[in-house]
Amino acid sequence: MKRAIAEHRFVAAAERLHELERAAHVRTRPGSLPRLDPVRCAPAPQRPSLPLVRTLAQRLMGGLIATCQRLVNGDGGNGMLSASDFSELSPLGTGPDAVTALNRTLAMQPHNCLAWFQLGMVYLQQDALPEAAAAFERARSSGFDTFELHFYLAEVLAGLDRHEEAVVELYRAMDMQPSSAESAHRLGQSLVELDRVEEAAAAFKIAVSLSPGVVKHHQSLGLTLESLGQRDEAIKCFKAAVNLERRSQ
Repeated sequence: MKRAIAEHRFVAAAERLHELERAAHVRTRPGSLPRLDPVRCAPAPQRPSLPLVRTLAQRLMGGLIATCQRLVNGDGGNGMLSASDFSELSPLGTGPDAVTALNRTLAMQPHNCLAWFQLGMVYLQQDALPEAAAAFERARSSGFDTFELHFYLAEVLAGLDRHEEAVVELYRAMDMQPSSAESAHRLGQSLVELDRVEEAAAAFKIAVSLSPGVVKHHQSLGLTLESLGQRDEAIKCFKAAVNLERRSQ
């Protein structure tokens, strides 16, 4: 999935570079006199030359290539593409222009699952949760079925208080990537919201076993065990959280 995302972004960046080069060729004529502004009778601003366009584009591509190589080579830490990774990968960014460009692409390619997924990530960064949920659902209906899709769709659904659906997506995410401690922790949080406390405790225990050095995993497990009346076990979790906090200071 990471390689497909990287290749998709390379193609988009290369197309943008070609557009810039074509624009520079058409609008810049070597040796031509500068145009005069009829109001100010002064040289009007000129479009950048082809060499300058190439230099700027190469700098942008350099950052894109570095990010893609890091992800494809598995240097992303937990092996999961984060929202910031997608921000780096996208030459469009995450602002209104990105939404406009992606919607234009989807108008021509309505079954482009990667574009739907990227649109969902852009909306997620903008905290537009209903729109993000709709885009992720379209990505899935177009054939996109990855850990990242289920994980981020669950995040959006939980943010919309749709915890039943979030739990389903997180179970799917964990089936695809059992080593994801963050998925287990978020599963526990949604289960707590649904008052399924025993299941939540089991999920938090998985998170602790996968990432024992994360303070919030011990805290969440401790609070859940305390609500189940398992006071001694809860105290152990709180002590572990305090010790980890002290070591990090």
